[in-house]
Amino acid sequence: MGAGLVLLLLAGGPFLSAGLRGSPGAGRIGVIFFTDDVSGLSPAAVEVELLRTFRDLGIPLTFGVIPFASAGGWSRPGAQDMVPLTAEKIETMKEAIRAGVLEISLHGFSHQNVAAGPDREGTEFRGLDYESQAKKIAAGKAFLEKKLETCVSIWSPTWNSYDGTTLRALRDLGFVSLFAMEHGAADPGSTLKYVPVTCDLAHMRAAVESARQTADDRPLIVVWISPADFIRTSRDNGKPTERQFSELMAWIVSQPDVQVLSVGQETRTDDDLGAGRFAAYNSTLGLLHYLYPVLPARFVGRWFSPGVYISAATSARIRTRLWLSALLFYAAIWALSAVAAYIGGLRVFPASRVAAALFRFGGPLLLAVISVYAFQKLDFSYNRTLLEIAQFTARSYYPITAAWTVCSAVSVGAWASYLKLDKRPRSKRAA
Repeated sequence: MGAGLVLLLLAGGPFLSAGLRGSPGAGRIGVIFFTDDVSGLSPAAVEVELLRTFRDLGIPLTFGVIPFASAGGWSRPGAQDMVPLTAEKIETMKEAIRAGVLEISLHGFSHQNVAAGPDREGTEFRGLDYESQAKKIAAGKAFLEKKLETCVSIWSPTWNSYDGTTLRALRDLGFVSLFAMEHGAADPGSTLKYVPVTCDLAHMRAAVESARQTADDRPLIVVWISPADFIRTSRDNGKPTERQFSELMAWIVSQPDVQVLSVGQETRTDDDLGAGRFAAYNSTLGLLHYLYPVLPARFVGRWFSPGVYISAATSARIRTRLWLSALLFYAAIWALSAVAAYIGGLRVFPASRVAAALFRFGGPLLLAVISVYAFQKLDFSYNRTLLEIAQFTARSYYPITAAWTVCSAVSVGAWASYLKLDKRPRSKRAA
């Protein structure tokens, strides 16, 4: 039985992989660059240097701009002074917009937390009534459009926190696309196009290589650039130095199958950016959040493309294969362990009462210990699934789950062999 499951798992590998990987260079890889928290308080020198680099390379960049940054700390609720964009920043951005280098996204209104209580997650919009949300969004949009002399139709939520009311306000105010992380709300009836961040700058190369292997015709990579990524000089923190940043950017523009786009360009040319794709991607990443830590990394790496925004159809296939791989893998381990314990028990228990007692009672006791340990150790609380998976930093609980599976199977197999022997006539047991 166990051998059959192992053979089934091995034979099913090609089937499980079918349709998830394409030939290298099968389609155009779209790449979008985005940086947020641009405000009257953000480091102007870094933003100027970023714009200069992108202008020199002739590729677009999207700024998530806060019209009126709260001066007293974003996480603290309550009345605070608001700091608008400075005249210098406005002029810098206007020049970049006119040069076709910069695209503007409305990044909230003030980035100030409105949630009460120290344990609440930060939010500027979620939970507020429609009028309050629409008023802030409309005011921020009007300010940026007037000052920067450009149309603002992209919205990026602060703290990636919003709700269905926010989506309704965005629709009514004429927004076209939503620039967010993957775990946000999606309205199936909305006309908004969703563009989620898929990786950071340090993992851009890996994402491009991953996109080259996906079966999607139009894989999309959305790279989030943090000011800290750009100005760091230490090599021991995994962040690019300024020189490495220049090398990365030169590399990306030299790739013949990569096209750097603005959000507006992507949304105008790609019809598959609706709520359905976004929700399917969310579902896949949510499943990965729970299965990735308990599966060998090769399983996930074989079928999932880290750092790439995949289609709804590809997401559905990945979910099916992940479930099948997890079930077959652990079923094979369990069956092999149970059969081995059963056969071993039939041979060893008649010759040793100590061994029989040890496996009968020690197995369940060890299982209980592992269960308690696993309950205390395992942590599947939500933690930015997308970047967690894209950066290959998901927690590994595979040894714990494998040990629990083996121990439970051995306990069952040992008891099954003991009960089998116990049912034999006393003469045979004595022999």
